[in-house]
Amino acid sequence: MVIALLIVLLFIWSALVGAIYSSFIAFYADFSDTVSYNKAYYGAVSGVERAQLVLRYRDPGFEGTGGRIRGNEFNSSPTDKKASNFSHFTQEDNGILRNIQSRTTSIPRAGEGNVNWMFLGNNSLNYNTLDYSLAENFILSIDNSNGNFYKKEGTKENNTVAIRGEIRLPPALKNKKDGSVLFGDLATEPIMGAPLADIGEDGIYDDTVVDWSIRGEYNNSPFMIFPTVGIRYFGDKAIQYDKDSTIRESRINGEDELFFWPNFWPFNNNTNTEHTVISQYENTLKTMNFSTILTGNNSPDLKLRIALLNTLFSKEKFIYPYLEYTFSFFSNSAGTTPAEVSDRFFTITSSSKVGNYEVKLSVKKPTVTESILWSFTVIF
Repeated sequence: MVIALLIVLLFIWSALVGAIYSSFIAFYADFSDTVSYNKAYYGAVSGVERAQLVLRYRDPGFEGTGGRIRGNEFNSSPTDKKASNFSHFTQEDNGILRNIQSRTTSIPRAGEGNVNWMFLGNNSLNYNTLDYSLAENFILSIDNSNGNFYKKEGTKENNTVAIRGEIRLPPALKNKKDGSVLFGDLATEPIMGAPLADIGEDGIYDDTVVDWSIRGEYNNSPFMIFPTVGIRYFGDKAIQYDKDSTIRESRINGEDELFFWPNFWPFNNNTNTEHTVISQYENTLKTMNFSTILTGNNSPDLKLRIALLNTLFSKEKFIYPYLEYTFSFFSNSAGTTPAEVSDRFFTITSSSKVGNYEVKLSVKKPTVTESILWSFTVIF
């Protein structure tokens, strides 16, 4: 009887131990998964932080990859001269990969425009917005540094020879979906009850609404090329469009293409043979065509800048909140071979894998920002 009782108690004890053990197995499995996930997450975070540290010593246009797996560095692709190791995270049989990208041949990239989805018009995903708050700077050089990631090198390269651009009214605001006029064209003539049609109140209704300039250094001295104004101020105040290189309302209405290439004007109907320049080397620079100036040997720190200069007042008495723009960059004067320039953002991606978990993070860091309040060109 006693033996039978002991056997029963033994079975009960075994069942209890088994139940407790099985519950702990699940707990330990969950705990192990949690640890692996946390390691993967913080590994990815460390990759982003390491990339941010590298960018303290690099300029726009820098690209590079690096990481560790099974104690070894990730190999670089043949075209990536900036790669190798800029992190020290190591996990046996697991790893981390981080990547920095900041080059493009067009701004925005195809299909990556920033037009609000509520106002998407014809092809608007290929355009960015130009509003009243920020000037847009396109940095034409790229950082080609290939050395100590924690030391400033300043190795830059500029392959841009020609630039094509388009600045247009937002199609979704200009016309309704049925094709009828909503905001319409910008006002280039007097409108009853609309004094803002003459923005400058100077009797010239085809006003300059977008400013453009090219800025850089020549012989270690800063320079700026800005639009030539072709107006007979002491006569009938007529605009001489063949000598005027400003971006006026009529050019926005006509969606005129901007083309900076072996000439002295951004529009096809100009006849200028010199630039308007501010520089101690004015006499030299004003006789160089755009392609000669854009060549990196002459100026490694070139920027093309555009900004809204005046209110966008329409014929229908509305004010446009923004314009849409797209620019492409080329390494030949005909504008057919794409050239890499600095993107508006550094795109940092970091991927970390531990056990069965892989965490990927992506961060965008602006390459340059400039408030419209602190950047302007005086046009007489």
